[in-house]
Amino acid sequence: MKIIIYILFFFTSIRISKCEKLQIKIYNKTGFDIQYLRLSDVYMGDIKKDSILILSNWKEIKFQGKVPFGKIKGYIKGLKEDESNHIICGTGVSAVNNGKYEFDLVIYFYKFGYLLYFSPH
Repeated sequence: MKIIIYILFFFTSIRISKCEKLQIKIYNKTGFDIQYLRLSDVYMGDIKKDSILILSNWKEIKFQGKVPFGKIKGYIKGLKEDESNHIICGTGVSAVNNGKYEFDLVIYFYKFGYLLYFSPH
């Protein structure tokens, strides 16, 4: 009987630990293919326009409010990326290491080039 209880406990703990993994889905809403997408200089991957990038190998991500914290960079062929150094304030930043999160990757154009940013999906 004890063996059955231990086996049930083992499989239950494996199932719980699998549910606690961190998964991030990024929906490309920019209308452009993006190469070398990075968040605070951490490579995320390439993402085609109107597609989804799923990140499941990250151990932790930092949030400020409801979106990932950090500078988002990526290369879009034929467009000029904003190269200025924007100040990023760390107020209200918290780290998470489990759960499922979804964000839209959007683009903003202005006189210095384009900026990429996340918004809640």
